[in-house]
Amino acid sequence: MIPSAASAGLDPRALLAGRRLLVTGASGFLGKVWLCHLLCETEPAEVNLVLRPGRRGALSRLEELLSASPAFRPLHERYGEDLGRALGGVLRPLAGDLGAPGLGLAPGERERLRGVDLVVNLAGLTSLDPELAPALAANTDGALAALELAREVGAALLHVSTAYVAGKRRGVVPEAVHAGAPGGDPFDAVREREDLRALAARAAREARDGRAEALLAKRVAEQLRRHGRGAVHRERFLARERAAWEAERSVALGRERARAWGWPNAYTLTKALAENLLAARRGEVPLCVFRPTIVESALRFPFPGWKEGLQTSAPLTWALTYGPLRALPARPRAVLDVVPVDFVARGLTLAAAALLAGEAPLVLHCGSSARNPLPMRRVVELTNLAHRAAHPPRGWRRLLPEAVPTSPARYRLASLPLLRRLAREAGELCALGGEELPQGRFGLRERSASLARRLERAEQRLRGLEEAVERFLPFVYDHQQTFATGGLRGLEARLAPADREAFAADPATLDWHAYWTEVHIPGLRRWVYPRLEGRRSAPEPRRPVRLTCPAEARP
Repeated sequence: MIPSAASAGLDPRALLAGRRLLVTGASGFLGKVWLCHLLCETEPAEVNLVLRPGRRGALSRLEELLSASPAFRPLHERYGEDLGRALGGVLRPLAGDLGAPGLGLAPGERERLRGVDLVVNLAGLTSLDPELAPALAANTDGALAALELAREVGAALLHVSTAYVAGKRRGVVPEAVHAGAPGGDPFDAVREREDLRALAARAAREARDGRAEALLAKRVAEQLRRHGRGAVHRERFLARERAAWEAERSVALGRERARAWGWPNAYTLTKALAENLLAARRGEVPLCVFRPTIVESALRFPFPGWKEGLQTSAPLTWALTYGPLRALPARPRAVLDVVPVDFVARGLTLAAAALLAGEAPLVLHCGSSARNPLPMRRVVELTNLAHRAAHPPRGWRRLLPEAVPTSPARYRLASLPLLRRLAREAGELCALGGEELPQGRFGLRERSASLARRLERAEQRLRGLEEAVERFLPFVYDHQQTFATGGLRGLEARLAPADREAFAADPATLDWHAYWTEVHIPGLRRWVYPRLEGRRSAPEPRRPVRLTCPAEARP
């Protein structure tokens, strides 16, 4: 039951003060922003951070994150050179691995964690089309390991999922763990977990059977010929092609399985599995499942426009403006449910406080479709507008059409798929023609081979964009949903007026025009588009951090 506005107030600062937390996934985009928000707005006694140690150890990795990531800019502005001393007694890095049993924590560490108040599981594999084995390990098995750790140490569990576990369900999606599959079929999460493991093993097995070996041998021979390499390189090319074939097969099997049930991809399927299993196995562990929609650039915190990662709308908006995409397959009235990352961070802190107070609902959505919907027609218009403002068209570019929403059929006939086919066919023609050309002083054979390689790279880039569009298609064309957000708004209603700016997460009054054109697209242009173009974004000033901590924690 969601507390009403008339219920007693909710004070996140008081509820989190002096608490001990354990957090997974703090090195991700949302994880860094939320950790910074938590440390800026509340005063926990201890925040244990599970991090993959790498070669230099978990402490060095945490110091590197604090030193290099722009997400922690507010902490540097607050503490300056004293940041390491100010947070050294609060932040405690732990070497671990979400995909390993027991989160990969050493037995002594698990014993020391007894008495932790809250486990926050932010970690997961966020690729929309992942391979099955790593997706299961990170999104399902890791969530269950977090639950068992919470049970062992006597903590509550705040698990971050995604609103798109709803799959192809239409209409208003309630804040509840969904029974059954989105397509309406009976669904056994325990059995499905084992079936997905079997599918992952099948992909690995098929990559080494006789038929696959024959196909890979033919592919490698063609690559060696096109790249002018000898037989000495065969084994290296073969190993690379086998790994790629297995990954491609695993992705395809996961996608096929997910869509058969009614989920768009293996990411949402493995996240839904986690929710079902957590709800069934939680027992006496206080649990809250927090479901954001599409997490985008910050409105204000840690600073306007901060964004990293390529899994959300960045590839689409780049292709609509800088790239070759002029026909986006999307329903003009379909709602793109996006929410700035700082709203999600505030909602997470609010959910954590409610969970510690024993008053959190089982499921909370954080999104914009219920109260401030953003239709795809408007998304495309604002993207075009933001691009024109930054790069006014001149000369012949004024003749280029602006991007428009269209049907998938028209998109496949006149946009990226057509360009990719043309690039592939031109590359094959150049490769074939180069073999027939005589060697001579004009270097025609070498030039033809060089052009063939350039066209091959162009085809690969176009294929990547095409795959990004296909991954996003369920969110902008197939599924028409509104995510209920009454739970989070019920918690917000209990905040004191002075706390609303720091913890309110409802984007009902967000001005989409100002956000998209003045914050979001400029932020993508600064932080994300360079990676899409194969270059680095402009570097940030490095602010070295050395955490003061007990000597035994430092390697």
